[in-house]
Amino acid sequence: MGGAGLADNTVPGAFETIKAFANWAAREECSPSAGSLPVALCFEGRGTVINPVVRLLAPLLAMLALAALVLTHLLSPHAAPRIVTAQLTLAADIVVPANSMPAPELALRDQRSQPVAVSALRGRVVALTFLDSHCKQLCPIEADQLAQVQQTLGKSSPLSLVVVSVAPDTDTPDSARSFAATHGWAGDWHWLLGTEAQLAPVWHAYSIDVKPTTADILHSAVLYLIDKNGYVRAGFVSGLKPDVVARDVRLLAAGGSS
Repeated sequence: MGGAGLADNTVPGAFETIKAFANWAAREECSPSAGSLPVALCFEGRGTVINPVVRLLAPLLAMLALAALVLTHLLSPHAAPRIVTAQLTLAADIVVPANSMPAPELALRDQRSQPVAVSALRGRVVALTFLDSHCKQLCPIEADQLAQVQQTLGKSSPLSLVVVSVAPDTDTPDSARSFAATHGWAGDWHWLLGTEAQLAPVWHAYSIDVKPTTADILHSAVLYLIDKNGYVRAGFVSGLKPDVVARDVRLLAAGGSS
């Protein structure tokens, strides 16, 4: 496993945009309160920052515009029959264009001491997140939400859940298994462990800030979706909507939203 948990094809700083907008959201009206981690990002897929009110109204305005176009078409006496198809798109807080952001490779071992790599999970959708098995605040909430995602997807789930530890001094195979059991995880999941020297390069590659304090470990709260070809396609923050995450997993598993 060597002295670091990151393989050679890492793209340094590839996720700085995600972290920058997370920090911005913590200061602006998207955050629930000062000093707390953001539960939503006011960020849309192609680098556009919008007000939450506009974000809520946008689907309604789009529906009204579509209705007007359909009505105009139906009232036209010479309109030729047309078949209109809608392309499904990802609904995550951050959507990354297909084949544009390779996921930094991993070189870590999981709770069974088995090596785990992004490349070894090709052909499956990977949900990658960063947790502390002893956390009593946001981590248990996200864990319950991830269990709901697994339940929604069912036994034949195309999802592999990969957790990178943010607590190298206290996370162990036993604590990881206990955490997963407490929150009802099933299916294919891996809790990646290691020393700080092994984990820190992975944190950095995915723009995860980890700041231990005397009472807790403060860290960024992000869930990434990596498609079957090893590209990062979506980013969610704390306050996941399990049905939305499951929908995006299914879409990526089907090869959609290209």
